[in-house]
Amino acid sequence: MRLVVAVANLTLGFVYCSYGVMTILDLKHGWRANGLSHFGLAWIAMAFTCGPHHLEHGIHLALGRTGGPLDLTAVLVGAPAGIGWFLLRVEAVAGGRGDRCPRHGNGGSAVEPALAELRHEHIADDDRQHRDQQRRRERREAEEPGEGLDVGDGKGQYERGERA
Repeated sequence: MRLVVAVANLTLGFVYCSYGVMTILDLKHGWRANGLSHFGLAWIAMAFTCGPHHLEHGIHLALGRTGGPLDLTAVLVGAPAGIGWFLLRVEAVAGGRGDRCPRHGNGGSAVEPALAELRHEHIADDDRQHRDQQRRRERREAEEPGEGLDVGDGKGQYERGERA
């Protein structure tokens, strides 16, 4: 039992730390287009606190501390969703399809059309927000002095002896 709990904790710790690394790479990749992501930063903080916590549990168990059924249950409850999400992200990073809606039976879910409509609305909202951000950025850049602006000799009017 101790070995199973140790391996489960080590696996979960590795997955959490991998979440953190993947999120850092995603934030770095989309920084210019999407800006700062507070959720992404919070996700990184969670990943790099939970990951080492589970790694520590796994190492302690592997080195001889006891772990019981409650420890195993606590880790296994979240493992399917966590590992599934992790594998989908790895697939996406490797150029594959990544995230997808789960299918229920042969015909899919009865709520899929409604979910597809909500997703469409969400994507349309994201597109509008992105366009608004782009317009604001372009306005700011147009209002700010550019690199090619001639600022003279760099001295103010008082340094040159001029009066207003």
